[in-house]
Amino acid sequence: MLNCLTKEDFSKSEEHRNHEGRILYFFGKKYEFTNIDGLREEVELYIKFYIAEKKRTKEDFTIIISFHPAKYSIKYYM
Repeated sequence: MLNCLTKEDFSKSEEHRNHEGRILYFFGKKYEFTNIDGLREEVELYIKFYIAEKKRTKEDFTIIISFHPAKYSIKYYM
């Protein structure tokens, strides 16, 4: 699901309030799921993450902060 995010899904970015220098990225994306009753429904997901770097290898990895159905309508940047 994260690999399917595009620039059109981008909402905003801001500095992490507890970790100076880390930028949080906010995305939203609509997916179609089958619910418990077998009915298809579209759900807008709220996705918040930041990208960190391993100190030894300098490789980037993603830390997911939030990944859940959106409680409020998401404002998209694009």
